[in-house]
Amino acid sequence: MSSVSPFPNLVKSGVTGDGCHGENRPMGQQVNSADNLVLLGEMVEMASGYADQCEESVEHDDAFLVRLAYDELFYLRKRVAKLDEKLLDLEERIRAKAKPSRPQKRTQRHRSNEDFKTSFQLVRTGQNLAGD
Repeated sequence: MSSVSPFPNLVKSGVTGDGCHGENRPMGQQVNSADNLVLLGEMVEMASGYADQCEESVEHDDAFLVRLAYDELFYLRKRVAKLDEKLLDLEERIRAKAKPSRPQKRTQRHRSNEDFKTSFQLVRTGQNLAGD
């Protein structure tokens, strides 16, 4: 992930790269992976809000706009799948670099990532989870 923010005019307050508090800096100047992941989480949450807005507005849209929205879903799913792959790869890199002091058990989060990947592949191929 690039360190350049898609929102260059936004400013983030808080701890800066030199450890000083309260100094403002452009969001694009993230200095570590934790900051970047927090920012990514906020953007994903905002994206979810757009999906909610779409659910609310689809009832009022004309047929042409509904078809455009439907066509866009394929590309959005591809982007989400690509992001999920990147996050899984990043998780492996970070885990290897973090070198936990004791072996960690496979968490529910890991299982849910696998479940998401499987269900996404089924959706992409037109199958449902029941195998029909």
